[in-house]
Amino acid sequence: NIPLKCLCLSGNSIEDEGIDALVSSLPKCSKLEELHLSENGGFSAVGLKSLSNVFQTGLNLTQLHLRDNAIDDEGLMALVQGMKSCRSLAKLDLSHNNAVTAVGLQALLRAGRSSLKELELWGMRIGDDGAKVIADELVGNNSMERLYFCPGYSNVTSKGWSAFSRILCDTSSVNDTYISNHTISNIGGYQSHSAPNTTRFHLFLNTNFHSKEVATLKLLMHHGDIDMIPFFRWKLMFLPLVVDWFQRARPCWEAIHLMVPGEQILQFDDMSALHGFFTEEPEAYQSRELSAMYKFVRGMPMLAVGKEEEE
Repeated sequence: NIPLKCLCLSGNSIEDEGIDALVSSLPKCSKLEELHLSENGGFSAVGLKSLSNVFQTGLNLTQLHLRDNAIDDEGLMALVQGMKSCRSLAKLDLSHNNAVTAVGLQALLRAGRSSLKELELWGMRIGDDGAKVIADELVGNNSMERLYFCPGYSNVTSKGWSAFSRILCDTSSVNDTYISNHTISNIGGYQSHSAPNTTRFHLFLNTNFHSKEVATLKLLMHHGDIDMIPFFRWKLMFLPLVVDWFQRARPCWEAIHLMVPGEQILQFDDMSALHGFFTEEPEAYQSRELSAMYKFVRGMPMLAVGKEEEE
């Protein structure tokens, strides 16, 4: 075995035959973690199909760099065939492969759903279609943490950013908010300056709090008056859980108010949905808890009446 952890073959004009020869020799590098094959002029679907076999060799490859290789959708879909069973690949760099469209990105994200933590798409015009596909595939994805692209070059407009905002915090219902993406910490550039303020704020939450705390904060911020009716079926057995949730949520409420000055949020008109939360006093939080308990207890007689009418 060759004790090699990183192999860099970028800028060597490697073609499909070279890829095939490389893959056949890689099992000798059992400790290999990073493979750099950027700027080699171009790989066809045939070469990328051969490269996909690297995921079947037993290597624990964590990084694969393929920037600027004229990869298109056909080639990318050939590559991802081997990724479906891969559990080690955490970083993939596809930057400057401009022929890749939303079709290829969808296939990639579905194949790398279980392990991919970082995806680099610098210098690619993914557009709103690509943004929507990526956003849709990030629903329920608990592994992806960083998605990089050039916001000013990517052709992503407010429509595309809206798709990203929705997966970060879908306020349609309590359940939709709870199952939103609380893992990804970066979308766009390193600071995501071109992203809407609400998107940047939700990314800030994902970065600085545990996913369970993020879910709690998003619920507190966007559902000030939580509907208790869906919980009536558990009757009074659920009441202690309601009380316990508010008690566990209290430190999250206190932490975010200490971390983010309310005045900072109030200056942005596009964050008006959060203005009420950041002007909330501690007494108002306690009122929320009491209100939820009151509505729950008050609903019990209604449930009993409904049951009598059924009988």
